[in-house]
Amino acid sequence: MAKRKFKKKTPAQRKAKSDKLCADITEKVITAIALSIETGEPLLWRQTWKGGGSPLQPHNGASGHRYSGVNILLLAFAGYGDGRWYTYNQVSKMQKKDADGVRTGPHVRKGEKSTTIVYVNLIKRDKEGPDGELVDDSFSVQGTHAVFNREQCDGWPAELREAGEEEEPVMVLDCEKALALRDASECPIHHAGGRAFYRPSTDEITVPEPEKFEDQRAYWATLFHEMAHSTGHKSRLDRDLSGSFSKEKYAKEELVAELAAAFLCAEVGVVQAGAPDENHTAYLRSWLKALKDDTRLILTAASKAQKASDRILGTVSKGEGAADDEAEQAA
Repeated sequence: MAKRKFKKKTPAQRKAKSDKLCADITEKVITAIALSIETGEPLLWRQTWKGGGSPLQPHNGASGHRYSGVNILLLAFAGYGDGRWYTYNQVSKMQKKDADGVRTGPHVRKGEKSTTIVYVNLIKRDKEGPDGELVDDSFSVQGTHAVFNREQCDGWPAELREAGEEEEPVMVLDCEKALALRDASECPIHHAGGRAFYRPSTDEITVPEPEKFEDQRAYWATLFHEMAHSTGHKSRLDRDLSGSFSKEKYAKEELVAELAAAFLCAEVGVVQAGAPDENHTAYLRSWLKALKDDTRLILTAASKAQKASDRILGTVSKGEGAADDEAEQAA
């Protein structure tokens, strides 16, 4: 088979494609936030789900690859309760021919629309330099894949169904994993007072005692939010943690912590239910303004949130490696 050749796009072409992608994603996020403000319903990534895994833990049902970064949001916004996704070809390859030559097995239902996810592949190549030596001429290729959720497919034979799938299992809090994440925090965590906050100057987290929260879900969601902030310390991921609530850059950091906390909650089985309170609604409004001012913000925030989540999870599973959401293999 001939080696596939990749034609290098011009900077203008790459920027145009990237800008359109960011604009499309931002529009979806703005719509979801505006709806949450208007109706009082929880944000999409905070809702309760049933099925084969949380949509905030989406993975390719054929390869097992876990999607990350902005793809988590793209797949969550599709609105399906199952975390398994497939390309059209992957579903088709699971089919078998019966005695009459008729193909049977899984198939995407007619009329179903795919969901677009993104990936960046690093194409490694060399070229001849001015002195005849080989020099690196690698470049990145950004592209998209069309995927379908398991709920959009029919005809799954018994051997391809997961045990107990028909019972629609709900997310269950993994207390042991949640406690391990808390115990492995890279900065001290104090349980005191009536406010939750991370103080960069002393590199400390303070949250109220667990029993002061409405339930365990609220406690872990709040703690993970503050732990996400702590990853931005200059000795770790070095994000800009300056500013106040009224400042745009603080709104951006809050969005990173919100997304990272959602990713972590999905990891340990915490369902963030309930409508946003008055303070959270103020955050939503600040995010709306920031997103409208910068269409690339959601892509950047999702990337930073994934790095924050990976770092927190990595403190428990050293050496396993963090997913690189900026160089994601989509299928």
